[in-house]
Amino acid sequence: MPGRKLLELLSVMALFYGTIAVVNAIVLGKAELCFFRMLCGLPCPGCGLTHSTIALLRGEILQSLNYCPLTVLLLATIVGSLFSYFDIVPLPRAIATVAHFLQYNRVWHAFLAFSFVILYIVRMLLFFPDGPYPMVYNPNNYLAIAWRLTSRFFQWLF
Repeated sequence: MPGRKLLELLSVMALFYGTIAVVNAIVLGKAELCFFRMLCGLPCPGCGLTHSTIALLRGEILQSLNYCPLTVLLLATIVGSLFSYFDIVPLPRAIATVAHFLQYNRVWHAFLAFSFVILYIVRMLLFFPDGPYPMVYNPNNYLAIAWRLTSRFFQWLF
């Protein structure tokens, strides 16, 4: 049952990210899902993807592109890969060929990864740290919390 594998995968992912969100809401005071941002407070190369996807689903295309301009390419790759791998519904030959290409073409995956790195560098140079969201620093992160606790401990010690 290919649909069952997909359902199991999505269930595990939802449980995992739900747990992360609850722990972060308790520790950081905010339900942060990005491991990179919650660790060091800096935006990651994929920063803005969730907001961009939500804006895209709402039909706010310009806002989606403002959050992350590569969302459409990444979503096409993910959806094409899911349709190709899980064989969810029978697809017309042309669409199946594109889905297969998006799933197995390593050059495409390398291009997509390279595009995210270039976009990250450009956004960090132009917009960080006081630019539009998501290119802002989050001062409430684990390293900052650890630094504050360590410095208080040493102040108390000496």
